[in-house]
Amino acid sequence: MFCDSRSGDKRLRRSFSNTLESKENIFQGVKVSRWLDYDNWSGSNKATPHVERIPCQHDNAVFPAGSSFAVEQPPVPVAISKFILGKEIMYGKILEEFLSSELGQREFPKPVSFSDLPNILATNYGECQHSSRGCECDTYQLQEYVCVKQCPRAPCFHPVKPLGFCCHICALSDDG
Repeated sequence: MFCDSRSGDKRLRRSFSNTLESKENIFQGVKVSRWLDYDNWSGSNKATPHVERIPCQHDNAVFPAGSSFAVEQPPVPVAISKFILGKEIMYGKILEEFLSSELGQREFPKPVSFSDLPNILATNYGECQHSSRGCECDTYQLQEYVCVKQCPRAPCFHPVKPLGFCCHICALSDDG
């Protein structure tokens, strides 16, 4: 996952450990995407557990200016620090009002069966203050919602499924 410890942002792209630094993720999707789809968030480190790729209360979710996207809100409330849309930084009541607006509902739709209240809560909690040891995040509780994709078969004889991963991975090579 792309990590910028200076800014504490996560950026969503097409497409948590209990301890981690605040991060920045940029959204890069071009069709209706799910907030809880780990492939939607930037970063290319395959060693990062799937659930840790989702922004948490120490992270900022960044949606670049000039981008066109639709991100389906999660089916359960999720907390982030700040919501950044272009150059606009939103949290609290301002974010709630944006997500309830016509533009907000178009870019961040909610499934029809859900309440009128947004499920993305930006609390302005702030960056992780323990960058040397990391900070606890809350995304492990979302694993059942994050891990809904079909996983490819791991190309090894004895794959493992580490904590926070949705799919089995190869821990050792089969050739020695």
